[in-house]
Amino acid sequence: MTSNEDRMLVIKDDMDFSMFPIYINDHHNIHIKIEGTVRATKNYKEWPITNHGQYDHFMLFDNCTNITFSGNGTIDGQGYMWWVRELLNKNEAHRPKIFRFDN
Repeated sequence: MTSNEDRMLVIKDDMDFSMFPIYINDHHNIHIKIEGTVRATKNYKEWPITNHGQYDHFMLFDNCTNITFSGNGTIDGQGYMWWVRELLNKNEAHRPKIFRFDN
């Protein structure tokens, strides 16, 4: 396996992303530097649901190694409204997690 030290994703401090879940499979040696803001979309009605009847997690890493996060930015999962809906039994498929690492 070759070294991939140059594999870096940078969210600059003037960037603000609102996004749906991402699924990262079989990636290795990646550095994710967040200086800006990455937030889960508030559009929960369009949030994908898995084949198992649960909401997709915001960031799912499957079969990945050496994933590094750094920076002074923010990852905002919009948790408040997910929890309110959960407590009121309004989430169709339970609340998602911000991160999930499998394998």
